[in-house]
Amino acid sequence: MATLGLSLKGGPVTITEVLPGSAAERAGLKSGDRVVAWQGKPLTQAAELIKAVRAQPGQRVALGIERGGQRLDIPVTLDTAPPRDGDVPGAAPAGKLGAALSQAVQMETVRYAPVEALSRAAGQVWNTSALSLKLLGKMLIGQASLQNLSGPLTVADYAGRAAHLGLQAFVSFLALVSVSLGVLNLLPIPVLDGGHLLYYCVEFLTGRPVPDHWQAMLQKVGIACILLLTSLALFNDVSRMFLANG
Repeated sequence: MATLGLSLKGGPVTITEVLPGSAAERAGLKSGDRVVAWQGKPLTQAAELIKAVRAQPGQRVALGIERGGQRLDIPVTLDTAPPRDGDVPGAAPAGKLGAALSQAVQMETVRYAPVEALSRAAGQVWNTSALSLKLLGKMLIGQASLQNLSGPLTVADYAGRAAHLGLQAFVSFLALVSVSLGVLNLLPIPVLDGGHLLYYCVEFLTGRPVPDHWQAMLQKVGIACILLLTSLALFNDVSRMFLANG
């Protein structure tokens, strides 16, 4: 969240469902109750409540809730749940409340001075570029799906969605697309700017330009690569459209 210029604040933790036969039902908790305290201490994060519950299996605890504008302190004897499949072997049992939670999130925009903003912007461009190259490398070696490639149809779709969210979201999306295209353009593929930079490097190292017949052949290879990427991206776009409408 910090890299997006946003800070996450705690909001009301609300019980949305009480499971039958659970500790929450036995204690009289109801859907719509707002949990505001745990063992007498203020509570603002659902994750904090889940962690605290799991750490006290079978224990009697006190929940502070708000119901109908009134503050109530309700004692709850937690259930004991066996270790989950993803837990470390030999892990101890965990506490269980038996209630589904939701949390309203409050967002606050963080603003920086011009110099710091430029520094952070440069860092964000670097991180986005590195992420694009890393993902492209994983696609080439088969560690990431080629369905991650998107073409103009997907870009147009998400540009429209970003525009509905406001000017800041739209400009941020345009910046992301610009950085991604810039990274793609600098790849060492003939017909792209990165291919020309590769020719210049070869000429610098060898002292003579790349022969014309090699340039012509590499140009054809480069065009074939671009057409292949474009076709694959369009295929992914059309597939997403059919899946969304089907």
